[in-house]
Amino acid sequence: MVYLRLLGSPSLESDEVILSGRATQRHRIALLALLALVPGQRLSRDKLLAYLWPERNADSARNLLKVSTYVLRE
Repeated sequence: MVYLRLLGSPSLESDEVILSGRATQRHRIALLALLALVPGQRLSRDKLLAYLWPERNADSARNLLKVSTYVLRE
């Protein structure tokens, strides 16, 4: 079981071991947090892009979202 901790320093933990690596970068943890806060509902891609990468153009932000979901699924 993997736990998403959002209080204090955000982290991913498994059996009391703090995970590290690409999946634990701040935007990826923020993506997991946004998805965990609305279980059973869907957030549109545009909303996720606006929350996570508001300063990026649409193509760049879409690519970052694609890479983030790929890394999290690994």
